[in-house]
Amino acid sequence: MAEVLALSGFMGSGKSAAGRRAAERLGWDFIDLDQLVEDRERMPIPEIFATRGETGFREAEVEALEAVFAGISESGARNLLLALGGGTITNEAARGLLRDHAFVVYLATPVELCWNRTRGSDHRPLAGDRAAFEELADDRESLYESSADMVMDAEDLPLEEIARRLEELGRALEGATS
Repeated sequence: MAEVLALSGFMGSGKSAAGRRAAERLGWDFIDLDQLVEDRERMPIPEIFATRGETGFREAEVEALEAVFAGISESGARNLLLALGGGTITNEAARGLLRDHAFVVYLATPVELCWNRTRGSDHRPLAGDRAAFEELADDRESLYESSADMVMDAEDLPLEEIARRLEELGRALEGATS
């Protein structure tokens, strides 16, 4: 059975950047869930939000997750590092899929750092207003923690160090199932 290491955390926490680097080092496949949703819906995230709302976007995320996990079980795919969207864990169905099929790591990153990485991005519809951004991060904190198998304190870690630690974790997961 393929290992799935899913990265959870607020937007700008480094899930995609560190995850991609760790996957390369491990020789694992990498999927950015936001990118997969855009590819499947044939439109960028802001357009999905504009036409279907956040609820429609979250439904598309769950469908994409279901497809990822179905593809792994049907094909006997390689190990996978999966960067979740910042709000994926807000959906109960998504949390259930992750609980059943993945080892979830929450990249606990200060909201100030996340804001500095994301502010002004046209690609992040929920990153326009700082006060709302901080409130959203605070609202999601308990979900990130409760849905994670492991919390990685990424406060003072450069992305390369996060990637290195994820690589170590991936090797440990491989070893545990060998």
